[in-house]
Amino acid sequence: WVNEDWLYMACTYFTPGDAKVLNHYAALTYLMDYGNISAASAFFEFFNNFKSLNYNTMGVPKKHKTRSGRDQRRGHLALKKTSFAVCKNCGSPARPHMPCMNCGYYKGRKVGK
Repeated sequence: WVNEDWLYMACTYFTPGDAKVLNHYAALTYLMDYGNISAASAFFEFFNNFKSLNYNTMGVPKKHKTRSGRDQRRGHLALKKTSFAVCKNCGSPARPHMPCMNCGYYKGRKVGK
């Protein structure tokens, strides 16, 4: 009841165009043609070795991540408070290592505005 078409459909249904699976299919069809293996045993051999092809769909976590563990991981993602320095030229607040937005001076020199 199993023939070569079933084997091909099984190989291409799960992983269309995957080189590992197509190489496996080619090896099984070669064994079916020149070896002493039937289509049914090749079909079942494909499914038994499907895991060994290292075809993983996606990563799944083994354990549940608790709320505290999740929040500890996200602890450094919070926004930092912006710091300000006083401009030496006009006295208005300015970001450190940046020119003053009010007068355009940085380190005693005019650089903007």
